[in-house]
Amino acid sequence: VNAWTEVAETPAPDVNGVVDVYSAQQLAGVMANTAGIKVINIKEDIDLNGRSWAPAYVSAPDLVINGNGHTISNMTTNGKDYQGFIGVAYQNLTINDLTFEKATVNANKSFTGGIIGWAWGNADITFNNVDVIDSEVSTTLGNKAIRVGALIGFFPYDGGNLTLKDCDVTGSTVTGYHNVGAMVGTT
Repeated sequence: VNAWTEVAETPAPDVNGVVDVYSAQQLAGVMANTAGIKVINIKEDIDLNGRSWAPAYVSAPDLVINGNGHTISNMTTNGKDYQGFIGVAYQNLTINDLTFEKATVNANKSFTGGIIGWAWGNADITFNNVDVIDSEVSTTLGNKAIRVGALIGFFPYDGGNLTLKDCDVTGSTVTGYHNVGAMVGTT
């Protein structure tokens, strides 16, 4: 079972729905509840030190995460399915200028991604200059170990759009039974 093993801090968004994040504890608090947030600005490199990360379920409409050229490193998730930095993205989401380095994302079923496990089918997902470096994204459980990607595990086309611009996956392994891709497992 995933659990954030430390006290999470939840900085309040300003009147425009913008929140600045400086630490692992703040990132955990903000990603645990994105309601009312329009923009997350990552202001520092964030080292998760291999702590167990609970994948976020993003339901805030039109959320933008600005990495501002920073890196989230040493993220670790372990669980059944819907694993990644974000387990499920239910609404439109844009991530800009962010690197994930030395992430370990493990599942024992399906919908596993380094950044998003499963993107809701009618959501527009946009990654601009988002990189995954020296990471491992994997799932096991025989023929149910499906839909695995370093960026996104599963993006069903049900009216939404997926845009990947200037994104790279380097030095990483992606492992599963089928529907496995270096960037996206299944579209």
